Amino acid sequence: MKHKAKFVLSLAAVTVVACGSSVTDPTPSTSFRADLRGAVCSPSVSRDGDVVQVLPTGADDTANLQCAIDAAVAARHPMSIRLAAGTFHTAQLVAKGFVGQIAGSGKDSTVLTNLSTPMFVTPVDFYLHGEPSATNPWPSLIAFVDGDFQVSDLTIQVLDEAPTTGWSIFGIMPPIRALAHEIVIVGASARAGFQRMAFVGKVAPSDQLFGMNIYNAVFFEGILGPPIAGAFEVRDSAFIEVAAGAVAVNLKDARVSFLGNTSQRTTWPVQIADLDRTDVVVAGNRFQQGAAGIQILDACAPGEPVCGLRETRLLIAGNHLREIDGVEVIATFREGVRCAVVGNQIQYDAAVGGVAVWLGPGTKDCLVVTRGAVKDEGVGNRVIAIP
Repeated sequence: MKHKAKFVLSLAAVTVVACGSSVTDPTPSTSFRADLRGAVCSPSVSRDGDVVQVLPTGADDTANLQCAIDAAVAARHPMSIRLAAGTFHTAQLVAKGFVGQIAGSGKDSTVLTNLSTPMFVTPVDFYLHGEPSATNPWPSLIAFVDGDFQVSDLTIQVLDEAPTTGWSIFGIMPPIRALAHEIVIVGASARAGFQRMAFVGKVAPSDQLFGMNIYNAVFFEGILGPPIAGAFEVRDSAFIEVAAGAVAVNLKDARVSFLGNTSQRTTWPVQIADLDRTDVVVAGNRFQQGAAGIQILDACAPGEPVCGLRETRLLIAGNHLREIDGVEVIATFREGVRCAVVGNQIQYDAAVGGVAVWLGPGTKDCLVVTRGAVKDEGVGNRVIAIP
């Protein structure tokens, strides 16, 4: 049966280990200690100028990773965190106000994964308890709060069917044991870029919502009402067996770019909802084996300030899609929306009602140039069929 659910689960991330505990191993350099204001990382964390290097230990790397993040934030200028080749095992991490870059040694060489035991998370409505923190752990592996940063050249992989201790949100029961996000970005304003990464999850038959152990690979969202501003780019990355890939929700005065990405067995590789004064480009991606390759929708709760699209420019071009539906634009268009869906190569599943492009009843004045069936429920849309 064709799946046309309009559902975005707006969730986020967490911190567990703060830098500052004493370690009996040899201490880092004096300059490193000064920047950390007396805190001590293990010998697996070292610094050379504005570069912090982290080595995997083969055990729990949470403290080392969090210590490197805290050191970079404390420096108060752009820093680079370099993750060596190997596998890092971590619980939840948080970076608040991080400026700089986090880079692995290549997505086939550096892997971040969860610990062998389920991560404890706030069990009920964690998002109502404020930002992610040690006392309010969100069901996400890495959280960024505000900041200006790039993350590149690594894989984030979670293969446990139930990676958390269980949580509920919006009254959904029984407890959810999936991760809400592998990476989440929240706050008032952030500039976040992700390149040459792989986001890997696993089919989870015990999960009653999506049948996946990861709901969102990388999520940029304004949470608790106010929208988030800034920029969000995901480029040359892969989504494998997650419910949603790159997701942007509740944005104002922002830019969104999803370029050159791929997907396998991911239900919605791109989801975008609730934008005000935002430019969006989704181009050059190759998505397959999902419900809809690119989905633009409304995800707002009643009374939220941003609902649907307003003063927003939307370009979907040059994508290769093999899905049930290729492109679903089912958001409500308010004033000042410009929309074009052009130059895409789309294979859709007509046997279950799939179409190349679906324009919902809230759309208007959108230009679509495509081969294949178009379901146009909007007003004043211009559809040009290519033979």
